[in-house]
Amino acid sequence: MEKREIEQSLLTRQDAMICSSREKKMAISDWLKEMLVLANRLIAREIFERYCVNDGVCLDVGCGLGWMGIELSRLSGIQVVLLDINRDVLSKARLNACSHGVNVRCFPLRADAHHLPFREETMNLIISRGSIFFWEDPPKALRDIHRVLKKNGMVFIGGGFGRKLPSNLKKEILREVKKAIRNHSAEAFKKWKKGREIESFRKWLSEAKLSCYRLIKDPFDIWVEITKT
Repeated sequence: MEKREIEQSLLTRQDAMICSSREKKMAISDWLKEMLVLANRLIAREIFERYCVNDGVCLDVGCGLGWMGIELSRLSGIQVVLLDINRDVLSKARLNACSHGVNVRCFPLRADAHHLPFREETMNLIISRGSIFFWEDPPKALRDIHRVLKKNGMVFIGGGFGRKLPSNLKKEILREVKKAIRNHSAEAFKKWKKGREIESFRKWLSEAKLSCYRLIKDPFDIWVEITKT
């Protein structure tokens, strides 16, 4: 499928989900799951367009169900390591990769973000969405991520919904994400909320002794680009 066709299919699915949520009164948990899948896939497209990745190896840290890494592999042909500490979600990520025909390029791996099982300078691209806010020690994990990044490689880590979704839809998604995290635990919500502050990112990067980075912040997203020269 050509790039334009993929984008059109994604946006058509977005419209369908909005209509489904409003007209068919889909259960909000199901609606939120669908929206987060869509956000991950659209962010993968942004990464593909921004960094022009076509080969090498990408590491998706805290991949969850794997949608961002899977979509990136579909678009670019890059090999993707889908890394998560949760065995159950990794099993689902493997099934998702198979159902999208990229299982030969996507490799689920159970491991801890703080102790990456790779040699130095092995990854061309390292991505992570929504995971850093819940890491036990973000500076330590960032140091290890930097260790395995190749020279002239790129790290793109943070959280949010990307640039391609309309603001009113992002507002709805953010409201439901907050509700879901609060329902999980007050402690998790406090950690997530604090982690989304730009000062938290600056503190983590300083403690990790990283200096080659760029912070990207708007009302819905916060990301950091880290390079290695």
